[in-house]
Amino acid sequence: MGTNVLTNRYENSRLGANADETKLNVENVGVATFGKLFSRTVDGDLYAQPLIVSDLFIGGMKRDVVYLATSRNWVYAYDAERPDEVLPLWSRNLGAPVPRDDIFPGYLNFAGEIGITSTPVIELDGKGGGTLYVVAKTRTFSDGRKTIRQEIFALDILTGHNRRRHGKSAPITASMCNASGMTITFDARLNLNRPGLLLLRGVLYLAFGSHGDVGEFYGWIMAYDAKTLAQRAVYNTAPDWGEGGIWQSGTGLAGDADGFIYAVVGNGASEKDNEKRKIKRPDHVTAPVYGNAILKLTICRQNDKTTFRVADWFTASNTFELNNDDSDFIGWPVLLETGPVDGSSGRLILGGGKDGIFYLADRERLGGWMPEPNGNTVILQADKLCAFHIHGAPVIWKKSDTEIIAYVWSEKDFLKAFAFKGKRFDASKPLSTSVYGLPQDELRMPGGILSLSSNGAQDGSGIVWASHPTDDDGMNKTVKGTLRAYDARDLNNELWNSDMDAAGTDRLGSFAKFCPPVVANGKVYMATFSRELVVYGLFTDIGKPPRSDDIGIFKLRTIGGPDVQQSATYGCSRYNLRITGQGIGDKKDHFLFAYTNRDSLIDSEISICARVDGINALQYPNARVGVMIRKFEQTDPSAHRFAAMVITNEKKALFLHRDFEGETVEQDGPINVTLPCFIRLKARKDLVRPELIEFFGEFSLDGTNWTPVNAATKIQIDGRLDIGLAVTAQTGSVADTSLSQAQAFFSKVVVTPGLSDVTDD
Repeated sequence: MGTNVLTNRYENSRLGANADETKLNVENVGVATFGKLFSRTVDGDLYAQPLIVSDLFIGGMKRDVVYLATSRNWVYAYDAERPDEVLPLWSRNLGAPVPRDDIFPGYLNFAGEIGITSTPVIELDGKGGGTLYVVAKTRTFSDGRKTIRQEIFALDILTGHNRRRHGKSAPITASMCNASGMTITFDARLNLNRPGLLLLRGVLYLAFGSHGDVGEFYGWIMAYDAKTLAQRAVYNTAPDWGEGGIWQSGTGLAGDADGFIYAVVGNGASEKDNEKRKIKRPDHVTAPVYGNAILKLTICRQNDKTTFRVADWFTASNTFELNNDDSDFIGWPVLLETGPVDGSSGRLILGGGKDGIFYLADRERLGGWMPEPNGNTVILQADKLCAFHIHGAPVIWKKSDTEIIAYVWSEKDFLKAFAFKGKRFDASKPLSTSVYGLPQDELRMPGGILSLSSNGAQDGSGIVWASHPTDDDGMNKTVKGTLRAYDARDLNNELWNSDMDAAGTDRLGSFAKFCPPVVANGKVYMATFSRELVVYGLFTDIGKPPRSDDIGIFKLRTIGGPDVQQSATYGCSRYNLRITGQGIGDKKDHFLFAYTNRDSLIDSEISICARVDGINALQYPNARVGVMIRKFEQTDPSAHRFAAMVITNEKKALFLHRDFEGETVEQDGPINVTLPCFIRLKARKDLVRPELIEFFGEFSLDGTNWTPVNAATKIQIDGRLDIGLAVTAQTGSVADTSLSQAQAFFSKVVVTPGLSDVTDD
């Protein structure tokens, strides 16, 4: 039996982890063996997460099916495995979507139309079929009047038709009176159904926030009978104070085995907004009706009517300041079980948001209002783990009741792992941190959107998958995206990313905001705003041979034999090269070379420029990283002719050169530098003796003003040349492979003539 993905983030606890992945692991996910297999075309942007039903008899055979829902209100069922089945098994349009300017002029959070935004949910019937529940936002015209509606559809997963037992779609409406007697009515135009749908014990739960916090809106939670689509209960999060939208970055409401549902409420109205209504903040918060709350709800019968009951709640001490600053609880909720410990039931809930804090609470005692920061002993944790906004919910790898790891990637930051210890996550330091990070001097909203796959707790099976904007901010425009795969044991080990293949065949396309990767049955399903689903997997699954180990704009080669331990990753025009090599010098070379070829007989001037962003080589003070031009295709350990401009781990700039075969290396320098530092190596054919090439080494702290390191150095090295990036640990005569690899980080690489790998920083 294959794995089903029937709801947002795999299951109702929203852990974001598929612990039943038996095919993909840290050994077989790499650029040579793993990549893009095929794509599926859709009409509209994919805000909703793909869903998977395995072993479904449809279209005359048993197959795995992927279900997609778009911003233009199209729902598709595609074969999830076979690249050649390019047509949908069925497709269905649920009505005309709403143009974004109908929400308000100048609205930019959506690229165009607004239709299906939340992730649907699938209910299997045990008879080979099932129902897909989906919410669509539509616009109709009648007698010249425009009407915007939101509706629930119940579709047969085999045909796309309405399920007979449900009949037509169910309109979403609600109203209630607040404490002052004012009637509050659900506004289908202003309210946005962003969180994924929750199906629990025969009840379908929906949650609503706003579009850009515009207009007089409120947060809503609604319950519907899954059999009839009849509305059962309605809850308003801030009926008197105002706002309190539920967004959760697309994460669905959570549900537990006892039938409780959990929501994270965003900011309420600011105090300034309520001055006209003469509503002031209370001295003591006695109810979760001011926004920025974690809710535990249940539905019950009261006075012959089904209603929501708040079973418990939590809000931070500074909830009103968060409201005033629009710094809301925006993320999650995530439910996890740790086993009971002193002072905790071990049934926990994790929430958070723009303030970068992990709010971890016991689901049996959420604690209400926390009057002072960390002054309420009921809350298990309120620690700032990230310096910037956390949009995407953390993912949890639960290896046992005591070995639990949370992974999170906030804006302007690195992907980080935090270990669970006792009753909280260890905020003192990350368990590990990714090598690649989003730049701190740019807004790269929303940070990384995560998923995790593993074969239970099996060592080497855990992979953290992350998608993020490649080189721009994704808040109000459509931008390129990158998918990355990390070893869950050590985030320093990036296994693969969609920009790594030099030919560009794995490129993701346009980034889908807040939509996590979906891993199932050995494949990774990625929604995009390029109006297609991209499917990644092992090449062996489709009979495709492994590809070469090219990286970025270069080929990759180890100089000095196979005993040199090395690895390399590439993404977003940045290179991370690692090696334990013995060095560049004496009469034997051991280093890692990312290179391309140029012909000095054709090009009289050749150069390479790169920025060295960092060096990580604590055990290797003499490690050297830089740019090199070398005799063509010389790969054996012998000492061949070359010139190089390098920086050492001690931040010294050197110009290195070997003028004759078998000779030791000579150098000019050292000169003290700081990182990041640009380095450039220029080669120019000698006008008097064309068999000689003159080499010049330079460095620059700003990429504009250059300082020479050497006078012209002439080497007889004409003809074809290798030109690229070189890294060595410089361990001397014997490389100690028990030590970690020396690492070098490069960006802004330009080879002249002909190659550039530069993105704006």
